[in-house]
Amino acid sequence: MAIEAELKAVVQNPEAVLERLISVENAGAGQPVARQVGGEAEAGRGLMLVAALAVEWGVGEREGIGKRVWARLDLKSA
Repeated sequence: MAIEAELKAVVQNPEAVLERLISVENAGAGQPVARQVGGEAEAGRGLMLVAALAVEWGVGEREGIGKRVWARLDLKSA
């Protein structure tokens, strides 16, 4: 299975940014599901990492087919 993802970030004035919104898109069907994985697993930790690092996150539609997972990061506490 091939997965394509694109990370987009535009920063006008990096010194003034206190939070950042990031998103990843793919053309896959269905909603992402957080998984419990073992220590030797090579995949399955993406949403767990997003939930641990983000102030808030969610899933939305994208243009065409697929979905966008977005997250808002608080840079003040980083």
